[in-house]
Amino acid sequence: MLEKLCTFNIDKANITAPGDDTRTLCAILELPDNEMTEKIPTLKPDTFKKLLMADIDHFQLDKPHFNDFYFHDLSKDTYKLKLPLPPHRKTVNDFILITSGSITKSAGIDTYEVTKNTIFILPVGQITTTTSISDNLKGDYCHFSNSFIAERK
Repeated sequence: MLEKLCTFNIDKANITAPGDDTRTLCAILELPDNEMTEKIPTLKPDTFKKLLMADIDHFQLDKPHFNDFYFHDLSKDTYKLKLPLPPHRKTVNDFILITSGSITKSAGIDTYEVTKNTIFILPVGQITTTTSISDNLKGDYCHFSNSFIAERK
């Protein structure tokens, strides 16, 4: 697993890590090389966790329904993101409420500085990245699948 993602080239889908360890995102995701040249990967939360998080608190992040619903206090040291995150899509909706500090995220081609008393909502399938997180970040993060919120009979 890479310690930190340093660069990401969408055209060639190369990830360069410290120590000149260069691997393609295709190799990490175990996809054919030609699959990444045409699209940005769509990641389930458990795949995102394996590829783009470090120092994971397995008690918190290995819950049985992690792919459908997860809630997290951003002030807790449950994990660290390997910043900057490469462009990707997710299979869940993200809901982020910032009460202190800031986070820089993108949605599509737009970049947002999410700051105090701001809510950021990212729907399923939207291309996104996270480029920075302030040291004093506080707030809440939640992701949920469409099936989790769908009416059940």
